[in-house]
Amino acid sequence: MKNKIILLQISPGVPPIVGGEEKCTYTIYRYLDKNIFDVSILTGKNNLYENSKIPLIQCPTRGTPLNYLITFIKFLTHIRNVNIIHFHDPNFLFPNVTYGLIFLFVNKIFKKPYVLHIHLIQKFMSKFWLKFINLYNFYYKSLLKNAALILIPTNYSKKFLIKKYNLNPNHIQILPNGIDNQFFNIKTIKNDDFVKIIFIGRYSKVKNIDKLILAVINLHNNIHLHIYGSGEEELNLKKIASGHKSIIFEGRLRQNEVYKAYKGAKLMILPSSIEELPISILESLASGVPVLSTALPSVKSYFGDKIFYTDGSVEDLTKKIPFLLNQDLTTKINLGIAFAKNCTWETFISKLEKFYLEILKRYKNLRNISQKI
Repeated sequence: MKNKIILLQISPGVPPIVGGEEKCTYTIYRYLDKNIFDVSILTGKNNLYENSKIPLIQCPTRGTPLNYLITFIKFLTHIRNVNIIHFHDPNFLFPNVTYGLIFLFVNKIFKKPYVLHIHLIQKFMSKFWLKFINLYNFYYKSLLKNAALILIPTNYSKKFLIKKYNLNPNHIQILPNGIDNQFFNIKTIKNDDFVKIIFIGRYSKVKNIDKLILAVINLHNNIHLHIYGSGEEELNLKKIASGHKSIIFEGRLRQNEVYKAYKGAKLMILPSSIEELPISILESLASGVPVLSTALPSVKSYFGDKIFYTDGSVEDLTKKIPFLLNQDLTTKINLGIAFAKNCTWETFISKLEKFYLEILKRYKNLRNISQKI
């Protein structure tokens, strides 16, 4: 094959930054057929990427006129040579939607087909963007309207998009997140000294980790909460947990080490106020770890009776954590493992490759690509 399909991903970030979008971006880069696709990633500049072997095109993240110009030039330089673009989560694009507007403008010139991958439906806005609500709506509707295909993790959110923006259902495909096979082979570790419960994710306000910490503080000292991840709320959370040995901050794990967090865990708690389809829930189910999650519509519609639910309050968490730890959850665990086996990254990538090729054929963008595809 003489020429490969050049794919450019535009994403908020990649590992070691913790998050579902970052994991998905990296997975696409890692698992797409290298004989067919040549993948690069345009993202925000970050010191964490200094030793990264991923082909990154880094843009400045401070929103200044000079940085916007630099980003415009980088978009202009790299978009012109690609065959297809995968645009991740427009709501959280670095450092704000201004960069998304630059993308829209540049792509008006080159008219490259792009996949719009919405990892989380944004139903709230910062005070800053509420001042520019008309600009934001123009940006978001333009992205939706001009996308070759819209990807969304759950049917719940697909229905929401169709209703709110009057979109053609055939223009949106459901593509759930996946999990690595290593999570299905985790050996159980028995510990009689304490009970290990875990949280995995970004340390941000919407995750409500502070409520989880306060709930565990209310419980018996033999219940230990291990918190994996990193983020802007780390110092505040450590202040709340100060002096309590049952709260352990484990920090960030490498992508190939995340499975270790589930070893010996009896329960994974996700008390978030906003989620779409959390990868951590899928990983937990595959690892045989029961899940207690906030009863969010998208989560309930996808996982149903495979997990347990909470209203996310300190009081409810304090009540339900010890209750679940004292139950025989074997049936729920087996149900979760069976469910997770249908959610591998291999399935995700197989579907995604088909979407890419269908789009390229539709846009007649295969002129310089082997007819063998």
